[in-house]
Amino acid sequence: MAIWRSLVVVVGLVVATDAAAAPTIDESINSAAMAGKPLVVEVYTKWCGPCRTFETQTLTDPQVQLALQTVWFVRYDADDLVGEEVGRRYGVTGYPAFLAIDRGGLERLRFPGAPSTQVFLTWIARARIAAQDETDVQAQLTAKPSDPDVRLVAARWYFEHGKTANALVHYDSVVKAPQASAQARSEAASESVRIRRIESWKQQLTKEKADSIRRDPASTTVDDLAIAVIDSGLDPVDAKALVSAVLGAQKNQLMLNELIYVALAARVSDAALLGATTLVRGRRDAAFLDTLAECHHARGDRTEALRIESEAIRTARASPYLEQMRANLSRFGAGRAESPRVLELRSRASEVWSRLEQLDTLDVDAVDQARRRRMFATSSRMQEYLKLHDALETLGAKIGVTCAKVAGPATSVHARLEIDATGVVQKTTLLLEQGTNSARRACVEQELAKATLPPAPRRNMHVVLIDMAATP
Repeated sequence: MAIWRSLVVVVGLVVATDAAAAPTIDESINSAAMAGKPLVVEVYTKWCGPCRTFETQTLTDPQVQLALQTVWFVRYDADDLVGEEVGRRYGVTGYPAFLAIDRGGLERLRFPGAPSTQVFLTWIARARIAAQDETDVQAQLTAKPSDPDVRLVAARWYFEHGKTANALVHYDSVVKAPQASAQARSEAASESVRIRRIESWKQQLTKEKADSIRRDPASTTVDDLAIAVIDSGLDPVDAKALVSAVLGAQKNQLMLNELIYVALAARVSDAALLGATTLVRGRRDAAFLDTLAECHHARGDRTEALRIESEAIRTARASPYLEQMRANLSRFGAGRAESPRVLELRSRASEVWSRLEQLDTLDVDAVDQARRRRMFATSSRMQEYLKLHDALETLGAKIGVTCAKVAGPATSVHARLEIDATGVVQKTTLLLEQGTNSARRACVEQELAKATLPPAPRRNMHVVLIDMAATP
């Protein structure tokens, strides 16, 4: 299991080395769009060792500097106000983090940690594809509909944007194209198999969350609802019914307010509006009015959004959220962008699916592992992570051997664990290959229930993915 949780992205060359002069994230998004380049953002801190390693060793490499000419690259110091806002908006909790952001301000790829030169160059190539607009992809397909290389780029784009059905169509066409190179056919064939496997895991996790929510909608958490309905592939009719049931059953006003933003992130705006209307009917609180205005904004009702947000500002008085409400009023007036909270929720949900994609692809070799251990040797926090990481690897190997004896070897068995502050496993969700027998599931669940792990660093709950390749 990799210490850093995966994925990210690459873009442009406007490096704001002076954090005080750094543009806001919206200014960077607009500048990148005007330049016709994808936006790549680095969020770093001056005290972060891996950040300094990237800045002195990778960023200065001539090949990297050349590659960054093809994107719009902006660096943000997370300890400054502008950088702090970027980190909050996109849910950045570790440094450095690299984000690929499209024209609409949505994060499309993420790479946490300090990449080596070759890794970063590869990531930049992916970012250029991921941050494209679909109209660009369609134009290329229209111009060269039978070109396997164009089809391959389209397949990568659709996969990066969560449109796996479209990606599979193009990957399968490359496999069948006689004029495709052997390398292109090989990539298309392997990606097609991998995507179908990941989709199976994704459907299983989504179904488990949806079934749990249906059994007890009133106890549904923000995270569980987000995983079930945000870019999960759940049928839109089922997603709407699920969201409506959760919002209708929730009696706690503050929790309902949070869940409404999940509904907006899932694009179930009518249920969100109904929930927000219920909130305001109960109490015309400034925060609830702000949420109601956001729902009208999401539905394109600019006049009503402005009217209600103005009331929220008048009601807020000395509220700490007053400045944010004024920013919302300006955003509604311009008719642009979604709520930062909605964007953060989509980013967090995307991270879950991104971690699934990395389960069978992102291995840290021994050399890189040793380098990272040396890099983090002076960090007590990273030492905590390393201790947890080592314990998870040991646990995975032990369970793999034990359960292989009981139920036979498995190609892939993964568990998503929620660990409390004392290291006790509170909850497990298994992601298994199709056709996995009940004996293996029972064995893995039994072994996990007995596990004790090191405390999760600085968080009461810590979600971890472990890989247990069972070999007797």
